[in-house]
Amino acid sequence: MAPHASRPHLLAALLAGMVLVLPTGCAAHRPGSEKKAASAAADGTSTAGNSASGPGADAAPYTAPTRMAFGFDARVLVEDVESRKMKMRFFGQAPDRFRIEVRGPVGGIALVATGRGGKIRLVVPSRRRYAEGTMDADLAAGLVGVPMSGCDLAMVVRISAGFKKFHPCGEGTPEENTPVTETDRPGLIVDTGLQGAEMVRFGWDWSGWSGEGSFPKEMRVESLAPPQTSLALTAFKKIDLPSAPGDDFFWEPVPEGAALVSFEDLASDQER
Repeated sequence: MAPHASRPHLLAALLAGMVLVLPTGCAAHRPGSEKKAASAAADGTSTAGNSASGPGADAAPYTAPTRMAFGFDARVLVEDVESRKMKMRFFGQAPDRFRIEVRGPVGGIALVATGRGGKIRLVVPSRRRYAEGTMDADLAAGLVGVPMSGCDLAMVVRISAGFKKFHPCGEGTPEENTPVTETDRPGLIVDTGLQGAEMVRFGWDWSGWSGEGSFPKEMRVESLAPPQTSLALTAFKKIDLPSAPGDDFFWEPVPEGAALVSFEDLASDQER
């Protein structure tokens, strides 16, 4: 990960964060905190699709992706000791629709998160329970021990996958229509309190990055409050997105007879 050369982050509307002064777009801004970002260390990798001259200069103009799908592994570590492992899949359609499926090491889908129009719904199919709210709500503190809003999650996706047109927590920018450059690949984004103390770190390891369409070697979200807890994402890989997903795909139907609970209660239920 790149050394920390911090820079203040502006808070974007809704995700409200999620969202940023990085050209990439958004990072959630918690009350009483600010985001600071450091770009990834130069690794000598050329940026794909960024040339305006030479061979191919007269080719069709660049078109930023409006759909994205990828899988990855997730681990939760408490004081560097692994406590949980999951397999996850992300499906997204710009500007604000998404579906995330969470599975354990074995078995079927344990949790589905879907979102559109600034709202998010979490469904635990096996327990017939669900929760829903706005993207700026803290979703992950109870589930994985790391405070992270839906907007933070959108930021992680946008940066890790180069999905620059994905903005479920705010408006797009002119830069979203340009190829991914090193500026879009920060090494570290830090959420700090009013006194400057670090609260949460969002870090990317870009070693081996081979241009637009490739993923980081690892993405990690670290909560520095005791007990120090990390969510590590690795083994990113592209997967297929349904050619014509229906509305239900990005807004998971509520199981018959399911109970509506808070995000906190849903997290507690997951631990049982």
